[in-house]
Amino acid sequence: MPDRNDMEDTLNPESISSRAELSTYLASLTSMIRQGHIPAENATTEDFLEAASAWLSDMDGYSAWRGEPTPEAPTWPLVAALFRAALAYE
Repeated sequence: MPDRNDMEDTLNPESISSRAELSTYLASLTSMIRQGHIPAENATTEDFLEAASAWLSDMDGYSAWRGEPTPEAPTWPLVAALFRAALAYE
């Protein structure tokens, strides 16, 4: 099993700066889910999309928690964070 710090480094959305890096990030996320290293609580497409929508609607709270303004336009790190959050967001 990978070390928790290694997983956190691999799954850090802030490290994403290009489309290619987002693709690699999503492939790593998929692999970790398949290997059972991280849970996918929203495993159906419907649940995942509902969670993604809810997370985007509540993104002001995420931004405030990070001490940042809520972005008006998406960035690669934001897209990565959305995918990661939608796995478990309720």
